[in-house]
Amino acid sequence: MPTHPAPCLLQSLRRCLAVGNLELAVDTLPLLARCGLRPDSATLALLLRLCLRSPAALPLAGRVHLFLRLSGLLCAPPTPPLANHLLAFHFLRGRPDDARRLFRRMATPNLFSFNTMLAGYARLGMLHQARRLFDRMPHRDVVSWNTMILALARAGSYGDAVGLYSQLRRFSLGFNAHTFSGLLVACVRLGEAHLVRQVHAQVLLVGFLTNIIISSSLVNSYTKCGFVDDARKLFDEMPTRDFCS
Repeated sequence: MPTHPAPCLLQSLRRCLAVGNLELAVDTLPLLARCGLRPDSATLALLLRLCLRSPAALPLAGRVHLFLRLSGLLCAPPTPPLANHLLAFHFLRGRPDDARRLFRRMATPNLFSFNTMLAGYARLGMLHQARRLFDRMPHRDVVSWNTMILALARAGSYGDAVGLYSQLRRFSLGFNAHTFSGLLVACVRLGEAHLVRQVHAQVLLVGFLTNIIISSSLVNSYTKCGFVDDARKLFDEMPTRDFCS
């Protein structure tokens, strides 16, 4: 078997990451292990993040995780960037308990850590765990609020979703397209057409009506509430349209 000088292997790994050749990058890990070498935490975090971008690359992420375990890199709590991507990996595998154990081992979980846990619970339909985590988060951003509002709406807790949006408005933390999309789901399910009108007014106030995601959601919401004329008027005023609208 040909030998691979250690510096060449590290350079090869970095080149693979630069060009997006994830399979070859992962193949390099056992060769490094045989040389007694470990890539730095930032490189491993980047590799894992790239592997998590596509469901097809999830097996590669599993091999990265195996390398981390066999090389002893998980004996101590990983650095926050690496740990955050490991949290996402566990949830994508459907292993929330593994994610929870890692989260508890983190010395200083950051906002991204909390949001990753929150999104993971929401994706798996674990609403109770998501809400409990949300309520004890030391800091929240618009991503945190959007995730929780949409999770409540998808779980059928429409009143709670609207109530959470009201809190978000009081705190003046800002909005984005996902905020209003989740809220409109709740409004339609509640059958509260006046709430749809209130959301429409808020969208106009913050200047988001040109966002095709929001305008399409409003058109659909008006239609489902039986306000076909309002839906048609808004549709005609849209500067751009997609298939959904």
